[in-house]
Amino acid sequence: MKLNRIIISFAIGILITNIVGIAINIIYGSTENYLHTAAGLNKMVGNSFNATIFQFVLSGLLGIYFEVTAKVWEKGYKPLKAFIIQYVLVIPVALLVAYLCFWMQHTFNGFIIYYIIYTIIYIIVQYLVYLYTKNESAKGEKE
Repeated sequence: MKLNRIIISFAIGILITNIVGIAINIIYGSTENYLHTAAGLNKMVGNSFNATIFQFVLSGLLGIYFEVTAKVWEKGYKPLKAFIIQYVLVIPVALLVAYLCFWMQHTFNGFIIYYIIYTIIYIIVQYLVYLYTKNESAKGEKE
């Protein structure tokens, strides 16, 4: 993988997790006391600064991992097969990062809720990427 793709993937991972964090703060009405990291993560690593660095690194690595697993789409598989393969590769890593960063409650219900929300978002994003790719492919064939 080229260095620029690694850097871009790292940055996208960080961007997405920050957008999600901001959205969660807005949804729960805690914009006045914005928390960049979860209280549980702050406690686990000692302070807010360490938590921010920890989350920053894991978010970036998750972005790189998504880029690596996206290679499955370039293998010529049918879309559903590529989707399933990438999902199976990504979900355990995404759940591990979510658990370590306290993006989910550390309970069975918290795990299930995060898993369902993550799966719904994953399906929507992958479908939109599929539609975009299909549209770009059709444009290329017309030219």
